[in-house]
Amino acid sequence: KNQFREPEAYLLHPWMTTASGDGEGTKDGLINEELSAARLKACGNESYQRGEFTLAVDFWNRAIKAHVDGMSSAGSPVLSQESIDLERSIYLNLAQGYLKLGDHAKAFRACQVVLHEDPSNTKARYRTAESCLGLRRFDDALKLLSAMLQADPLHGEAARLFQRVKAAKRQDAKREQELAKRMSAGANGFSENRLDETPKLPLAHLECFDAATVGHGTETAELAARAAVEREARLAAGPALPEPKVLDFDSFREKALARSRKYNSHTARMRQRRGGAERS
Repeated sequence: KNQFREPEAYLLHPWMTTASGDGEGTKDGLINEELSAARLKACGNESYQRGEFTLAVDFWNRAIKAHVDGMSSAGSPVLSQESIDLERSIYLNLAQGYLKLGDHAKAFRACQVVLHEDPSNTKARYRTAESCLGLRRFDDALKLLSAMLQADPLHGEAARLFQRVKAAKRQDAKREQELAKRMSAGANGFSENRLDETPKLPLAHLECFDAATVGHGTETAELAARAAVEREARLAAGPALPEPKVLDFDSFREKALARSRKYNSHTARMRQRRGGAERS
């Protein structure tokens, strides 16, 4: 079995290639960075082939950084076709790696970088559809795959993925329907596939009821109702209650205040006595 070897320092740190004096530098400094990005991409490819997807994604992310750093150091906005192809291939690899790791959102974003510059890129469109499947964006996936199959009806992988997406969409709709049924059944007091456990008594069973037991307590209620009616009748037939009359409101108010002052004075004296007793 092939043993994995830790990559050399210049593979992990692409900016070290120029300083190492290994003869790979160029007068514009751009090719050094591109070569380093290409080497990091190759290391990622090897890790992917071994099933080490996390390590592969790490290498490809470093390759993107090395590529961007190389473009910055070059100071030229014009990129060669080789540089553009390298960048696209790294992003496509990143998308595949993230799909293997189950990170569909990052895979989707990596594909969008490629499709922004190359909308007809088949790999980017296919992996975008895979990402949409993982994100449950079934309609978007079907739209992409339909366009791919119209352009190339013999694209077998797109046709198989199209069927997978349709099946997943049906399954998702079925789950939503079942969930809605359970919620509706729960609101009505029953769960799905649960029988009504309320006992069903035959009408003949009523013949064995004891009339005295069934009517227990009804006499008390009738007596209370009758007493209430009689009390209302007496109040209606009797003389009206006298209305309170206060002729001098000021005098009444003064008497009430005097009583209040007397009570407050008494309370204060009692409080002083209690305090003296506690101090002694």
